[in-house]
Amino acid sequence: MTAETAIIPRMTSDEFLVWAARQPGDAKYELHEGVVVEMARELWLHGIVKMNVTLAFNAAKPPCREYVDGVFLTSVLPNGVELAR
Repeated sequence: MTAETAIIPRMTSDEFLVWAARQPGDAKYELHEGVVVEMARELWLHGIVKMNVTLAFNAAKPPCREYVDGVFLTSVLPNGVELAR
């Protein structure tokens, strides 16, 4: 987030999913312990690594499944902390 961005209050993973869907542009965000964090843009090398991992998963026997981009995953840690990606 830039210095011009307003401070965003803590939120649950459900609130985060609604908030993230409303954000303009192609910025990516994650929710860490209720705090929204803007993720850095990926570099070309990261794209190559993702492609190689996808090819490896596709060659493996099920139940391997890759999610390259655009998927929200949520989980609750044993200590009750919610994570969303």
